Amino acid sequence: MTPITIHKIDKTNESDIQAFLTFPLDIYENKKFIQYYMKKVSSMIHGEGDFELFLAESAHHEIVGRMVMGKNTEILDEKGVPYAYIGLFDVVKDYTVFKQMIDFGKHYFLNNNHYILFPFFKSTWFPYRFTSKGFDAYHYFMEYPDLPYYSEFTNQYGFEEEYKYLGSISYDMDSIITDNEYSYHKALKHNIRFRNFDPSKPREELKHVYDLTVRNYNDQTNRFFTIISFDEFYSLYEGIITMLDPEFLGFGINEQGAPVSYFFCPPDYTPIILGESDTVKGFIPKTAATDKAYRKMGIMGGIIYLQGLEAKKRNYQYAIGGYTDERLFTHKVMPDSLSWKEYSLYRLKI
Repeated sequence: MTPITIHKIDKTNESDIQAFLTFPLDIYENKKFIQYYMKKVSSMIHGEGDFELFLAESAHHEIVGRMVMGKNTEILDEKGVPYAYIGLFDVVKDYTVFKQMIDFGKHYFLNNNHYILFPFFKSTWFPYRFTSKGFDAYHYFMEYPDLPYYSEFTNQYGFEEEYKYLGSISYDMDSIITDNEYSYHKALKHNIRFRNFDPSKPREELKHVYDLTVRNYNDQTNRFFTIISFDEFYSLYEGIITMLDPEFLGFGINEQGAPVSYFFCPPDYTPIILGESDTVKGFIPKTAATDKAYRKMGIMGGIIYLQGLEAKKRNYQYAIGGYTDERLFTHKVMPDSLSWKEYSLYRLKI
């Protein structure tokens, strides 16, 4: 067994923080993706929450892993005890190191919690899944980076329960339009109109997105969902506000002019972030919410119809369906010709 030591780092120590942030550069081939995420991770770990940062070191004082460990008192198990969580988890390709890190986490939470959510950070508003199938199908800039052996090691270690999420990609751009055209006209008959995101007032527009999400999501439709403050929600988007494309963040509007639905479908900026191209080639139907009183009116499909028309005008070649809890599965706005990707969240018994 590779002997390691695991220690909590000082959140106020800049060198410790840099070591935590930069470790993934040592194990991921695509450094540009990691550099892109470092700023986001920095914002996450400097935010509020009951969590601590840990580094794993070899006998030669080389960093071989990192993780965040904490708990969210609003996410309770069936006995009313808060779940613990381990997230922002990265490790070298060595199962014995992986095992020691998870064992350390179990011991850390031994006296106060029954279960650990892994990989998980704070709430479902943050990225928290490992790719478990279809790893090579596609990658895009809104996924949190992981490596194929993370899921393999978790299966080898063992878990009590696995929660699955599904993503997809389609190159049938014409069907995105034709499959959703009926929904668009159905929504119009219900006196729904559509408008794009207004980039001149991002805070006000994102407040509509936040309010619709909070009102229409719960722990029955989104496992482990908890409400966060609008300020924390807004901070998740601050780094990409200038990248938000108003044509691909659409609202369904009722007769009073109030937003009753949204669908967030950002262009896939992956080629630009990686420096491979200055041309975007696809978009990502990712996140949506519709007010309960306005469901089954074709609003969501109507938004995708309009965004599909815009994507075709821009000669986009593909659409990526952002990952969704398999129980919800909103990929029905996608064509039938899909390649699938599966993500997993695990429950570990302490």
